[in-house]
Amino acid sequence: MTDRDDGHHEHGSTPGWSERLTFTFFDEAAGFGGIARLVFRPLERAADGTINLFVPNQAVATVLAKGAWEGAGRTQVGRIRFERHDAMGTWHIGCKDVALVFPKVGPRGLPKSGRRTGAASPVEMDLSFEPWSEPAGHVERSKHIDEMGFVQVTSAGRFEQPGRMSGRIRVAALQGSIDGTAVRARAWGLGPSPSRWITVAFDQGLSLGVRWVSFGDRREQAGWVARAGEVRAVRGFHLETDYEGRALAALRLALTDETGERHAVTGETVATMPVTDGTQRARQAMMAFECEGKRAQGLIEYADDV
Repeated sequence: MTDRDDGHHEHGSTPGWSERLTFTFFDEAAGFGGIARLVFRPLERAADGTINLFVPNQAVATVLAKGAWEGAGRTQVGRIRFERHDAMGTWHIGCKDVALVFPKVGPRGLPKSGRRTGAASPVEMDLSFEPWSEPAGHVERSKHIDEMGFVQVTSAGRFEQPGRMSGRIRVAALQGSIDGTAVRARAWGLGPSPSRWITVAFDQGLSLGVRWVSFGDRREQAGWVARAGEVRAVRGFHLETDYEGRALAALRLALTDETGERHAVTGETVATMPVTDGTQRARQAMMAFECEGKRAQGLIEYADDV
């Protein structure tokens, strides 16, 4: 993987190809957390942006944006913008828009009774991401000659990178500064497919992420562990999830990295938000994790076909 993989990739002519840029960030002391994502579909000339902000008092603020794909150098959709300062390095995440704010979103999601709709409120984000380590991931490139005799290159891959997120967030009259942990991910290729993604940055001494993706009867696992800047691949992991109805309640994760070191992670849901992503139903949840005596908030995202 090189610096070029922190830019837009070759999409060839295969339908369904997309590129996703994602940032997750949490500051338990300030009470803020969230996930910000841009999705580009160049063959459809389309782009989407989403932000889910977990804010104090059990509320979730959601920003949605749609636009046209404007070329490989563009990392903005509507008023959600990601600005890269250097490859595999620092980024700026900004947004000034109107969000739908859902009150009283708890571990099981929206309340079963009372108010379940969002109220429009102004939202502003001005955040900076600084990495703690090199990214962990993979990239593949394939070539084929089309019917006109032209060479088509198609790229697929994914990487994740832990770090620090700092800046300011305002939702309606609620505002504050954050200085917390973060993980960014970049994924490109065909999809989406049913998947499970768990990621958390405890501190500069320990961060991790695991993911499995289902391709029909075949399931692929991948993951990473970062210890004080050293990035290790995950050799394998076992994930158990507790549900309350359809809500994600808790999980237990046991993984082994490439050095043979084992890590046991537990998590309990703090707040969850159901989202729809094309032909998939996804659940994003802020979870309180514990590993090796360390505690931090992180993200889980479970996606299933509708």
